[in-house]
Amino acid sequence: YTDSSCPALLLEPQRTNLVDYSEYYDVWFKAGTTPTFTENYGTSPEGLQNSTRVQLDNNELFYRTPNAAQGAYVFSVFAKDISGGGSKITLRIDAPATKVATFDLSDGSIDTYTSDNALIEDYGNGWYRCMLIQNNDGIVNVVIAEGDASLDCEIYGAQLEAGSYATSYIPTYGTSVTRSVEATEKTGISDLIGQTEGTLFVEFEYNSVKDHYWAVATLMGSNTSELIELYGGPNSNSLAFAMNDNSVNQFIKNTPLSFGTHKVAIAYAENNTIAYIDGSPIGSVDTNCTIPTLTQLAIGKFSYSSSVFFSLGDGIKQSLLFKTRLSNEELATLTTI
Repeated sequence: YTDSSCPALLLEPQRTNLVDYSEYYDVWFKAGTTPTFTENYGTSPEGLQNSTRVQLDNNELFYRTPNAAQGAYVFSVFAKDISGGGSKITLRIDAPATKVATFDLSDGSIDTYTSDNALIEDYGNGWYRCMLIQNNDGIVNVVIAEGDASLDCEIYGAQLEAGSYATSYIPTYGTSVTRSVEATEKTGISDLIGQTEGTLFVEFEYNSVKDHYWAVATLMGSNTSELIELYGGPNSNSLAFAMNDNSVNQFIKNTPLSFGTHKVAIAYAENNTIAYIDGSPIGSVDTNCTIPTLTQLAIGKFSYSSSVFFSLGDGIKQSLLFKTRLSNEELATLTTI
């Protein structure tokens, strides 16, 4: 965390940067007159002198993507105007349905686009991350082009990844690179977990049916005999909420799960446990249950397994843990999309 007293964890799904040369643009295909490149020109968002000055005038840079299957893709690049005249950079995805957007590097605005999925993010010191998303069409090329006038800017960190949003930059130097899925867990936190009552809340994105078990979040004691978990099963569009105490199942609910973003919570107390999804309860309150002893929390994985994680293409947006059993009214408000 920077300039903040509130730290945060960045835990990302597995992603692959399909651009083989994310920082060396002279090997990309060119169209029109030959661009001018100056490598290691300035300081990139990484804090190193490894950005590239690129001067384009009636020309384009292409990256051709082999075997890009249908699905959602994000093309992104960091760019900084150095012309003093407000250069504009255009990103284009060539596919059965071409997407294009022009980004104004003087003020961080998006000038023109043929897709509502154009985004720009300010990284400070004049740097912007320009992002273009296209869904379900496959990809032939991704293109960096001049904008409304000749382009003179620094660029850094081109990335093409399968997914519906951009993740943090993955450098490549001649071949595509994959970042493994990330998750977190913490043991020995009994005092942070409600032992007689509590609420576990997660907001997550679900995008595909899995052929394996997948974890959203787990509260656990010394072993699986003491457990609260939210998870999905193989080959099934459903989500399960389960609670075990002394190896005896105390609460279990299953609900159908559509693709997209969901907010879910399980609120527990002795003889007073319920699950909510997207503002609505899943069944009624369980009035005959006891509460396990809990000492650890895992987000995006099972506490008891090092190999089962949340899945490629999905993402956990936020998670909250309360030491009280929220009221049903509070649960409805908390989980409403």
